[in-house]
Amino acid sequence: MKVLVVGANGLLGSNLVRGCLDMSWETDCVVRTKVDNLIEGDLQLINVTEIEKLEDSYDIVFHAAGNYRQQVDELIESNVGIVGRLMSKLKSAKLVFASTVMVYGNQKSIISENTIISPVDNYGVVKLCTEALVRQQEKHVIVRLASLYGLGMYPNTFIPISIRNAKKDNVVTVFGNGERSNNYIHVRDAVQYLLAGAVKSANGTYLASARKSYSNNELASIICNQLPECEIRHTGEDKSFSYCYDNGKSRDLLGINQETKISEGLKELIDV
Repeated sequence: MKVLVVGANGLLGSNLVRGCLDMSWETDCVVRTKVDNLIEGDLQLINVTEIEKLEDSYDIVFHAAGNYRQQVDELIESNVGIVGRLMSKLKSAKLVFASTVMVYGNQKSIISENTIISPVDNYGVVKLCTEALVRQQEKHVIVRLASLYGLGMYPNTFIPISIRNAKKDNVVTVFGNGERSNNYIHVRDAVQYLLAGAVKSANGTYLASARKSYSNNELASIICNQLPECEIRHTGEDKSFSYCYDNGKSRDLLGINQETKISEGLKELIDV
């Protein structure tokens, strides 16, 4: 099996490359100028500017590039732009696209595969537009990912900030009453969804989330349980939405039975 991973040195992409190598797949990597975070292995590195030189020889192409912190023009280029360029050259490949749960927008009820699409930010809109493009590829899979966490994650979000503060000051600061919930899927688990979708014969769109969402209070408690001198302090308010998911249909279709326990995933981050 010969595969191409686009965005190979990001959080998702680097773990995806590792997953492909574990499958003994011949793996090529598309990167920009920076090659930090790229794992060691028998890899061919391809600059993103050289996509048009690629030959239609890949069985699977994974698109794992683009993140929510990018400006709109960067989002469009790293998603719609790159996917369009890949599709024009690699028509025979199965295209596996890492999308986002943000295509569902802010929902008050539990989100499932059947939830109406209603993105509310640029990231969700661009990912949704790219999904429409991906579906023009004869063989394709779309995986909508919940919030990723794991070693190498973006440092200025709730989990890494809480861990840094807990280790440095023995305090986890929680805004509001701490009841806001989010769904965190470990990056290794996200990779399993992408790999399972890639080898499935049928096209499809899947929802990749953890079985349980956790409130900020629960996350803070898990962190403090592993750092006994740590305490939780509440301050201010938190008006952000809570997100809960039921992806039982996707788990059944893809045969996903196991996931990383949140306590184990957080311990990995704490122990760094």
